Amino acid sequence: MKGCRHIFAAIFLICFVVFQLLTHYLVSHVTSQKQYERNVAVASRLYDAVVSEITEPLTVARSMACDSFLISALIHESDQDLQHDVVRFTNYLLRIKNMFRFKYACVISDATRRYYRNDGLLKVLDPVKDPQDMWYSAASAHQSYSSIGIFKKIGDEADASLYVNERIMDGLRVIGVARTSVSVYDVLSRIAAYELEYGVKINLTDASGLIKLDTNYVDINVGSLAYLVQSKKGTDTNDFRLVRHGVNGFAAVRHIPQIDWYFVIRDTRTHPSMPVSKVYYVFSVLLVAAVIVLLYTADRRKRPAYSYTAGKSSQLDGLTGLPNRNFFKEMFGERGLFNTMRFRSLAVFDIDFFKEANDTLNGDEVLVSVTEAMSLLLKERGIMLRWGGDEFLVLFEISEDEAYELCRQFCRNVEAVSQVTVSVGLVDVHISDSIKKNYYRAARCCYLVKEMGGNGVKME
Repeated sequence: MKGCRHIFAAIFLICFVVFQLLTHYLVSHVTSQKQYERNVAVASRLYDAVVSEITEPLTVARSMACDSFLISALIHESDQDLQHDVVRFTNYLLRIKNMFRFKYACVISDATRRYYRNDGLLKVLDPVKDPQDMWYSAASAHQSYSSIGIFKKIGDEADASLYVNERIMDGLRVIGVARTSVSVYDVLSRIAAYELEYGVKINLTDASGLIKLDTNYVDINVGSLAYLVQSKKGTDTNDFRLVRHGVNGFAAVRHIPQIDWYFVIRDTRTHPSMPVSKVYYVFSVLLVAAVIVLLYTADRRKRPAYSYTAGKSSQLDGLTGLPNRNFFKEMFGERGLFNTMRFRSLAVFDIDFFKEANDTLNGDEVLVSVTEAMSLLLKERGIMLRWGGDEFLVLFEISEDEAYELCRQFCRNVEAVSQVTVSVGLVDVHISDSIKKNYYRAARCCYLVKEMGGNGVKME
């Protein structure tokens, strides 16, 4: 009995020492994990905010290039007098500028080289007289239909522009270029606000690492982040590549496919370093091993194995056997926040005209057949829940593009084997938002499909 007391006293002392030795490590680990999660969430949120600022003029320029009015106006330009053309193009471009609050909206005719802008006919391009006009030849012959760049005026930040050029085609023939531009000063002001709020530095670079946007105006088209953009080091998570930057800081890099630029975000906050020698950790591990051995020899009784069950009956839908909202609350908590990064996309689907189908067919059989069709495609790549009535929610562990193809096949399969169709709304998961916000985004897409007659998939 006395020997047992000595053993347990020794165990207690060793556990106390181990606790002291491991406290530093545990605190450091928890802090590091929280910082990692924050970094991913912040990078994702700011990527969406900044890229939307940049890609809006690209989207509008592409719409202009497909506008039948603009195409017709360029084709028949030579058939009208100059004043008529100027009024026609100016009115059109002024509407574009005011609608989207651009700095300028422009169109250049390939036939006459007239440079129309929202405030009138700016000039007739002539590279011989003005070498700067050579940009048009490069834009109209660009290997892709779109090109983007920064017009930087030395010493005049307020007059700098971010412009997008989009070729206007008549079949295989270039008939002009649509150009939209926004104020670099306005974009940088909003980026500066993000930097101040989150304690980060944000840059946009081209593929070589040349800085295209920076709140430090003098670095635009001069500075370089090639060591981050072209580096293969780091940890890939979702679409970001996370790398260490500075002392316990981070940098995240993500490609912007619409413009072939790169979004780079770097932590500017100070993170205190907590150096610990290797001997310190080895000693801790040895003490833990000693505790385990002593505990094992002192008491060989085993704890009963933990039994895992797939879920309580209250968490399963009685008809389809799928998890229900109770399961959802149990899994993600009352606040409905993602506690894992495994889910990359989310879909909401329901059965088109289910009330009518329920009146003429066996509604239960319809629901079961539709969920089986999704289960056959989903397999181990996500989970499906019955959200209520004929509405279902799917959390995918695959990308939005892969999920889109799966959902399209799902619609085809349901139509082929059932007497009903389904409407599907699909979004990319924003891990920094609540699940409710992600759900409403997908539900909105689903309702848009239903308004168009159903039987389809819509991505945000």
